Amino acid sequence: MRGHSIGAMSAESERLPYVDEHSLVVEAAREETWEALLRAVEGLVSAGAAPAMARALGCADTQRSGPRPLQPGSALPGFHVAAAAAPAELALVGSHRFSNY
Repeated sequence: MRGHSIGAMSAESERLPYVDEHSLVVEAAREETWEALLRAVEGLVSAGAAPAMARALGCADTQRSGPRPLQPGSALPGFHVAAAAAPAELALVGSHRFSNY
């Protein structure tokens, strides 16, 4: 299927406090888009100084850990996965000294 959007919320994630939502229509198969999203999130959040920044901010999650590909139980610097319902929803949560998100 082509032209589907990733951004639907499941009943479980609707209990999470709303912070932000990003949605984009992608002209690719849902499975390909999901795999690309997981790679992008891993690359953006786990690269470079992210672990050091997460430690400096006092984040609850400071290291890349848990199962891969991303699913509940996975952690990234600054975030952990609350929900991962392929290929429609990826919910990340986290906290540090100044905020819960």
